[in-house]
Amino acid sequence: MITKNAAREVARDSAALDADLLRLRACLVLIRTRHGRRLPQAARLVRELRSNGVNASLRSLYRWRKTFLVRGFEGLARHARSDSGRPRSGVLLSDLASAALRVRQRGDIKREYSAFSERMCYETFRTWMKRLRGRVVVMGKRGQR
Repeated sequence: MITKNAAREVARDSAALDADLLRLRACLVLIRTRHGRRLPQAARLVRELRSNGVNASLRSLYRWRKTFLVRGFEGLARHARSDSGRPRSGVLLSDLASAALRVRQRGDIKREYSAFSERMCYETFRTWMKRLRGRVVVMGKRGQR
């Protein structure tokens, strides 16, 4: 028996594969199109991709084409970011940890965010405070600040 979560995961994987195949088709059509007819064909492909739920632009299409020529289908397939789960905005983890130590109640997050507002969005900051809060408190109790 298939659970609801398994069914959702299969549907998500199927949708991702469909999007990858649509990208592949668009790349192949664009590669086969003669130079003088490439721009109108690319515009038609973008409209077709958008109608099928794939977020695309002319620039995306040409980037996918280049990626496909260099790396093949593997280059078109979606993949997880290599820096997933780490701050990407240049904020030091030590700055976030020290801010997490100063957060004691609900209003403290907004106060601490004002120092970081130029470097990351509020939701990202809040997520990092939530992640670090438990770890920093545990380290502080052990005397390892």
